[in-house]
Order: sequence, then structure tokens, then C-alpha cells
Amino acid sequence: MVSLGDDPNGIEFDQGDEIRDENGNVLFVFDATGTPIAVDGDSQPPEHHGNGAHTDNYALASAIFSGEYSDLTSVPNTFTAETHGNGSHTKAYAAQADVGSANGIASLDANSQVPNSQLPALAITDTYVLEPGQALTDLTQAETGDVAIDQSASQSYILRGNEPTVESNWEELESPEAAVSSVFGRTSDVTAESGDYTVSQITNAASEDYVDTEVSGKADNPHGDGAHSVDYALASELFSGSYDNLVNVPSTFTPEDHSLSGDRHTTDTLANLNSKISDATLDDAEESRPPDSHDHAGDALGESAALASVTTETLSDTVEFAVGDSDTAGINEAINRLPAGGGTVVVPGGTYTLSDQPLVPDNVTLVIPAGCTLSPASDFSPSVMTALNGYDTVGLITNPDHENGNENVNIVGAGRIHDENDNLDPLTSLAGVWLHKCTRSQIGNGETGMLEIDNIAYNITSGGGPSGEDQRFFSAYITEGQNSTINGVYGHHTGDDTLGIRRSSKACSIKNCESHNAKYGHCAQSASSSTHMGRPNGVCENIEIKDNYFHDTDGGDWSEAGASLHHAQGVVKNNVIENTGSGVLLLGDSSGSTTQNNVIKQPRTDRGAVTILGHSSGGGPLENICVDEPDIELRASTTQSGVYVYPEAVSIRDVDIDVAVTGDLAEAPSHRGVYLYSDGNTILESVNVDVTATGMDEDALTIIPDDAGATIRDVTARITARVCGRGARILVVGGSLSDIVIDGGTIRENGETTRGHGIIFSGVSDCICSNVDATVSSDAFVESSGSDYNTFIGNNGRGSGTSTVQTVGANTETVANQP
Repeated sequence: MVSLGDDPNGIEFDQGDEIRDENGNVLFVFDATGTPIAVDGDSQPPEHHGNGAHTDNYALASAIFSGEYSDLTSVPNTFTAETHGNGSHTKAYAAQADVGSANGIASLDANSQVPNSQLPALAITDTYVLEPGQALTDLTQAETGDVAIDQSASQSYILRGNEPTVESNWEELESPEAAVSSVFGRTSDVTAESGDYTVSQITNAASEDYVDTEVSGKADNPHGDGAHSVDYALASELFSGSYDNLVNVPSTFTPEDHSLSGDRHTTDTLANLNSKISDATLDDAEESRPPDSHDHAGDALGESAALASVTTETLSDTVEFAVGDSDTAGINEAINRLPAGGGTVVVPGGTYTLSDQPLVPDNVTLVIPAGCTLSPASDFSPSVMTALNGYDTVGLITNPDHENGNENVNIVGAGRIHDENDNLDPLTSLAGVWLHKCTRSQIGNGETGMLEIDNIAYNITSGGGPSGEDQRFFSAYITEGQNSTINGVYGHHTGDDTLGIRRSSKACSIKNCESHNAKYGHCAQSASSSTHMGRPNGVCENIEIKDNYFHDTDGGDWSEAGASLHHAQGVVKNNVIENTGSGVLLLGDSSGSTTQNNVIKQPRTDRGAVTILGHSSGGGPLENICVDEPDIELRASTTQSGVYVYPEAVSIRDVDIDVAVTGDLAEAPSHRGVYLYSDGNTILESVNVDVTATGMDEDALTIIPDDAGATIRDVTARITARVCGRGARILVVGGSLSDIVIDGGTIRENGETTRGHGIIFSGVSDCICSNVDATVSSDAFVESSGSDYNTFIGNNGRGSGTSTVQTVGANTETVANQP
């Protein structure tokens, strides 16, 4: 070994000799010829690695292969686990070229699933149900393996061949027969019935407890009930005839004799009982009954069974009962015997006096049928009383929970609720039936006849109640209700409104009812005033008053209407209204309301058959009102209008009026078709009128601002007038009037009135009259004193006075008018 720094001259090197650097690293190794071979550290003899485990010399890695893998020869196609020298491999590897290739192996995609392209096509079986009259061969879209079902024949088929139109390709599928097709000749759900089994089919039939014949008389022992002290017998053997044939019958029956705690039997005479009981039997359906089915165990059959027809009978969810005089408790006890889910209580015919209120809870229907009358007792003392806006309010019949309300409460039937009790407190508001905070509930149902509710505080009220008070009296009354209705109620002779929906009720209705003789109110009203019972949650909304007959209010003031919406948004339609104050009254915050297709005859008010009033109780403008009334008949000898619009205290705007009005020209002192009037510091604007008026001694259309602060503007009208004093009169008495357009119409006066004018503008400016055809006995088109800057254009006038347009304003235009 020679180290760097030694002088190598003169040294002979043999195979294996080395030259090292100063650190002892081998730099050269001499081969057999004495030639030095450079050593790079990657190729050294084993002993230079210091690792005896190596038995061969190392070589440079670059010298191991001379080319690419593909240059190697004799490379096997697969490598077994032994070839790899790795015991974890148990199967042979395949060449990459075989993966996903024909006759190779399938690959996996990114979701570890075999791609669809490497899977064979799948056959999906469809099922077809044949329509009536359809044949198997009609299923042209069917494929091999599809199934067809013929329901009419209860058969199924499978398509074995490729062609569905060939009937032989359809093979019927066999179904196993049912083990049982019927039981005792009955199918579907079968339960055992009397007569299904004979004694020979019953185990232990030899026992005396089983007999083949009908039981005509058995001792107590077979019943296993020691409570019975007499033998049972056929019901037909108990009595041979009527109740009168019984012997040893006591003259009276006290409640204790019956031992029936569930019913309230009062002492009665034999004669009265005999009128209620005729040919009574134990049971008409069964001639003998086991002890546990008797509801009078321990009583002698001769005494208790005879009363079965008048005692309480419970049939699923319906309870019928008999009560005596002054028996509110009897109704409430019957209600309490209903199942937890509710049901129906039917009051039998007769007259009953109420000492307290029947209380009808959730999901309960109280039926008051024809021939049944309920009236309050002289000492009527209500257990449920609620103050509305400071005034105690009571219903003769009501729901029990006035704090949280009730749901699905129904008081129906064709009976009567009648009150002529002069002892009731006149300071308490009262209703025949009152539902408070009820949802999905109804008073009456309009199907089984009308429920009559009458004389509610009619005799004890004067002047609308005691002076300074605000009581209200109703036949039927809903407050704070939702989705509830008064349907099929005949209400009459009440101290105030007959039918009422109040206090922020939503989506409620009055329909199919009749009402008359409301003493100081309306036949029907929906209201939600800040006074008058209060407004807890805004105005009433989505109210319907439809398909009713309202007539003959006691008073004739505008506030005693057939139907009224007062702080209520809704629709009044398809009603017949006769001889009331106003026919229909809209006032207060009743914006968005409609009155439509009502027949209004002989109103008594001096305002309108339809009165639209911006009332002082309203909080904002009354707007978006639609009046569509094709049949209004005014009353003779009464000053009134078909439609009267008056912004008394709040402005009115956006009103659409389409009406036909008939008056009595011979006797009417002052009839108008449509009257737009203002006399305060309010505005009436954006009104569209289409009026057909006949027999008005005044005007088909009258527009008058009558006070210095009054404003009427933006009115468009079309007029058809027959035998009227004037077609239209536009008159400014005070205030301002502008943008009035009379556009189109026909006026025919025929000389039958004392006035005989067509269109008159008086004291107005900036108004237009166009396209009107007027044939009258006096002047067709007139502009009188104080008028200017108006326009008459395209009119056609004929009159015995002046047929041309008569104007006084220097700036008024007359264009293309025809005399």
C-alpha cells in the first residue's frame, strides 16, 4: 500500500496493491498486469468495504445494464411470488398489456369499479298491465323477459321469444292456488258470526253452557253473575203489549229508583212517562243478552228495562239524551261523555230552559234539530263571560276556552234558540250563539234546515242600549275567528246587528242566511273598530257575505244596512237586500272591498243603496273599492241615490263603479244614479263611473264639492240615462273640482221630466265632455256661470231649447260637436 506523499518511483506493484490518500481512502487498485485502476467508491473489493457479508467485487451501477429494459432477452411474461423474492405475493402478475384487453383482465376506474365499456349489456324486465280489451300482441314495445298482467282474467305472461306480436311467444305463468278462498261463504276480512258453528264443532259442547236452540229462559248460574236475582227471558216475553198492560207499576219514578247515575231522570207522572214509552223492549236486535252487556245490573228487569228507550244511548261518537226543564247540565254532561276525540250531541225535540250555557269544546258538534227549542231561564247565570273592549259579553251557547280558543266547534240543526227574557242584564252584550277565538268552526250548516236564533235582547234595548254604553246584541256572533262561518242561520228580532263577524277575524263568512228586524243595527256586519268591541289585531280580512236574504231592518238610517263592512276587507255578493237602511255599507278601513251582483230594492236611507263612507273612525284613506251592481231599485218618495260616495272625515280614492239604477220618476223627490259628494277638508279622487240610470228626476250622475276645503278630482264617467232630469250635473258649490271627464254615453229624456238637460257644467274648469249623444227637451250641453277652460268635443246634441253647445267661458273649447 502506498499513500499520497510517498514516492512511487522504483516501486513494483502487484495485483491488489493500493494507493490511498492521506485519509486512508483507496484511490487506485492494481490489476494482474500492474496497471492501476481508479476507484470511485462504488466499485471496491469486498475487503475494502469492511463487510464480510460481501463475497464479490462491487462494480459501477452504470456497468450493470448496457441498454433499455426492452433490450433484455428471455424476460418471462409473468413473475411468480418466488421470482420477486417477496412472500407477500401469492398470485402471478400479468403483463400491463393484458389489462382491459380482450382475453385479458378487467381494469378498475377511479371509483374502484369496472368501467361500463368492459361490462356486457344488461337485460331489464318491464311489466305491462293490459288495458281492458288490449291483447298481448298489442305490446309491440315488449322485449324478451318482459311480463304482462291480464287483470280481467287474473293471469300473467312472460315473453319467451324475441317477437311480442306472436302470441305463441307469450307463456302463461302458473300461480299456486290459495289455500283458503272463503270462510262460511264470505270473502275478504271475515269475522265470526252467529250460526257459523254448531254444538258438535265446539269443544265441551256437552256442557250445559251451550245449547243448540235459542235461549228462552236461563237461570242466573249460567250467566255467572250473581247480581241478577231473576231469570233472563226473551224480551218479547217480558211484556205482552203496551206499557199500560204492566201491573204493579208505581205512579212515579224517582231518580234513585233507576240507579242510572249517567242520566238525569226527574220525577214524572205515569201519564207523562207513558207518552214517551211505547211497547218498550230490552233490545230490538237481540232477544237475550249476557249480564255484562246490561247497564242496569242488580235491578229487576221489569222496572229498569222498560226505560231503555229514554235513557242515554252511546253510539260510537254520537250521544243522544233526554233532559228535563232547566237542564243545561244535561247537555254538558252528554258532551263530557263523548270520546276524547270529540263527537256529536243531539238534543231531542222539546223545549228546554237553560240555567247556564252549554259549552261546546274542540271537535264537538251540538245538534239542535227541528222541534227543539232552547231558551234562557229567568235566573240564567252564565259561567263563561268575557269582556270585549271593556264590555262583558255572553253567549247563550258558546265555546269553553275564551283565552286560547277552540277548534272545529259546530252548533247546527234546524231547531230554535229563542230569548224573550226581560231579566237579562242590558249592560251585557249578548249573542244567541257566540264563538270566540275559534278556528274551523261554524254556526248552522245550511244543509239540514235553518237554525233559528231570535229575540236576542230585542225587548230590553232602546236607543241602541243604555245611554253612553256600547253594547251589541246578535243572533250569531264570531269574534277573533279564523276560517269559520255562519251558514244557514235564520236570525231575526235582535237588539243590534243580527249576524256579526268582529274583532280582527280572518277568512270568515256569512252565507245562506236570512235576517230581518235588526232593531238598531245591520242584518249582517263584519267590523273591527277601535270601539264597538275592539280591534286586537287589525281589521277583519278576507270576509265573505254572500248568498243571503236580508230585509226589513227596524230603522231606515244609512247605518242600519242589509250588509256592512266596517273596518273589514272583504266581498259582499249575490245577496238579495230589501227594505233596509242602506243596502250595502262600506266604511272606515274597508279598503280593497267589493260589492257585487246584489239585488238591492227599496232602501230607506237618504244616502245610497250602496253607501261608501270615509267614516270618522277610519285611520286612513278608504281606497280600492269596487261596486258592480246591476240591479238597484230606489224607493219612491225618498231622496236617495243608487251609489253614494262621501269622504266624510277621511279621503276616498280609487273607486270603480258600474251600476244600473231604477227610480220612480212620478213620486221621487230627488233620485240620483251615482252621487259623488264632499263637504269637508278631504279628497275624493280617481273614480271611474259607468252608470245606467232610468227614472231619475234628478241626475244619472251628480258631482258636487260643497265646502271650501272639499276636493273632487280625476273622475271619468260614461252615462246612459233614460227619462232622467239630467244626464250629468257637475256643480261646484265650494272647494275645487278638476279633471272631470264625461266620455261617451247616451241621454234620452223624452220630455217627461221638468228639467230635461243633457250635461251641465256649473262653476267648473278643466273638465271635458266628449262623445255623448243627448236628445233632451231642453239644452243638450250647457256651461253655466263661473265655468271656463272646459272642452266639449265630438258630442251630438238635440233639444227643443238649444241643441248646440252653450258656453259662457271665453277659454272653453267646442270642437266637432253636432247639433
